[in-house]
Amino acid sequence: MENVFNTSDMASIAVLITVGYKVISLKKTQPGKTVFSFADDGQIQKILNRYWAKDLNVSARDFFENIKMIKTRMSQTNLTNDHE
Repeated sequence: MENVFNTSDMASIAVLITVGYKVISLKKTQPGKTVFSFADDGQIQKILNRYWAKDLNVSARDFFENIKMIKTRMSQTNLTNDHE
């Protein structure tokens, strides 16, 4: 069985996408909250820990563009449908 990492934290989602992780699904759990799922290779928590410790370098432009894309995907997801 594949390990899955779920988060609704926009910064974490943007970091993971920016470093190359692919969203495997997203689900709106309540108005204003969408959970994004990623295949977890065992490195996700280490990457996020480095990000929050300000020890992870990513392209600022890519990070910003990914935030915009995340907001768009969140607004296009409705409460009753999962998206993959």
